[in-house]
Amino acid sequence: MHLVSTAASVLFAASLARASADALPTVDLGTAHDIPLFQETLQTYNFTNIRYAQPPTGNLRFAKPQSPVGRNPIVQNGTQPVVCPQAGPVWNALTYEYAEAYSQGNASLLSYEAGKTLATVTPDVPLNLLKASFPPGMTEDCLFLDVVVPQKIFEGNVSDYSNGGADVVIYIHGGAYSLGDKAVVGATLKPDSFLLRAYEKQSPGFIWVSVNYRLGALGFLAGPTLQASGGVSNAGFYDQRLAIDWVYDNIDKFGGDPEKITLIGESAGGGSIFHQITAQDGQSDAKFKKAIPLYSGFVPQPSRQIQEDRTQEFLHRLGTNSIEGARKASSAAVMEAQLRQIGLAKPGVFAFGPAVDGDLWPELPGELLLASRGKNISVLTSYNKNDGNAFTPPDLTSDTGFAELIRRLEPQLQTSNVNKIVNELYPAAYNGTYPYTTPYERLSRFVRDFGFSCNAYYLGKQPDAPTFVYEWAVPPALHGSDAPSMEYTGNVDAAGAPKWSRELQEYLVNFILHGDPNGDGLPTWPDRRGGAFTNVFNEEKIGAQRMDGFEVEVCEFFQERVYDGSS
Repeated sequence: MHLVSTAASVLFAASLARASADALPTVDLGTAHDIPLFQETLQTYNFTNIRYAQPPTGNLRFAKPQSPVGRNPIVQNGTQPVVCPQAGPVWNALTYEYAEAYSQGNASLLSYEAGKTLATVTPDVPLNLLKASFPPGMTEDCLFLDVVVPQKIFEGNVSDYSNGGADVVIYIHGGAYSLGDKAVVGATLKPDSFLLRAYEKQSPGFIWVSVNYRLGALGFLAGPTLQASGGVSNAGFYDQRLAIDWVYDNIDKFGGDPEKITLIGESAGGGSIFHQITAQDGQSDAKFKKAIPLYSGFVPQPSRQIQEDRTQEFLHRLGTNSIEGARKASSAAVMEAQLRQIGLAKPGVFAFGPAVDGDLWPELPGELLLASRGKNISVLTSYNKNDGNAFTPPDLTSDTGFAELIRRLEPQLQTSNVNKIVNELYPAAYNGTYPYTTPYERLSRFVRDFGFSCNAYYLGKQPDAPTFVYEWAVPPALHGSDAPSMEYTGNVDAAGAPKWSRELQEYLVNFILHGDPNGDGLPTWPDRRGGAFTNVFNEEKIGAQRMDGFEVEVCEFFQERVYDGSS
């Protein structure tokens, strides 16, 4: 049996009260003992920094994660932050700032270009600002998870389970596959609001598990040289899989049912879940039954040559010509090399992310779903109406610039397919015929469709599993704009509450507990299998709308034909 480090809970500021050590429970999972903290408001025990893998260092750098071995007799309190090495593209801060200004009607291309020039002429200035924004506790030895469990569930004071234990939610954080961490405090998505809604329904709630996984080059280096040297592409995804295995094997010790696991994640976390649904050609049994990939984001990378080019750039920045040399490099050197490669990438480019690897993902996830090679997981997924704005370089809005952005995203595409995207699918027509009225909106709509909303379309085509899709269209409807409504813990019925807080939270909790978002007092949300409906949240109402022909045409092209003739 696997015994785990019970970890201590993280405080939610002043609301977490530390009881005496004798009054707090411990869970002996073999590799360590820890003492949790108790969160008074939610009545939860928070077990923090539970090790689920050996340190991914030395020969395990760039390799598949390995389960812990041995026993750690030290009782740790889990209060120290543990964060995987971070990086982020400087350009994305500039495009996000422009997107926010555009939504308010005061965007300045001059300001964007000045920021881009600064990053080019004096790159250390924005890189140092980026470093200063990283959370404390960065270390390669970061493969830990946190467990938040309601007291009633943990202590077994629950009598309404017909079979097994409590529902379990595993949170996979976002951050463009190069940023983010598991921390409950400050996380993009937290369990607080969902537990409050569950308690209102007289439910004991559910267990929330949040996980760290390797990021940037450490998590998503890929290609032939890496694999020939004993490394593995998509190491970060393998980390997630080992964490899911750990939860499946151990969550019963916290009162959870391993047969009631739901994955939830936003942006890169949603994209991660999309990949886990289609892993191993969709043929292996999944250890999760439901999934909530929110505004799933990733830039597909099927080209082995592009994977190799990015690996060679990383090795060059690190000052070595081999993976073995990279394994021997110091953590500080590796972190600096990936920071510069990711941070100084051209606008629109994310240096590292999911890759077709010939193993877990022999094809792109959308192609696997097209061939009905998914796991028939019940899915609730989403996108924001203007998801693309935050990732759209505003100086590439001409036809030539549009083609240049496509080339940056997918260098291997045939010229004929690039031309089809620019001239046929997204023509420069601003008279209302298409869902954009300016060149910037045209380009950002492509980014939205290609990187986000079409992923929801692909998941919605599963023939044998219920899928529920929503669009967040409440202005400004930028990437992640639904988060305030999703996380609001105040009076959701008060006039000052974020738009649709109660409805969105109740939909999500219903899906977690029952596999169906619908419930009393909520507008009906149709299953996608019933006619390609999307539940749209806009300023005035919530209601189901059928997908339009434009969206179907572009998504089917991206899913079926965009890579024709590519190498």
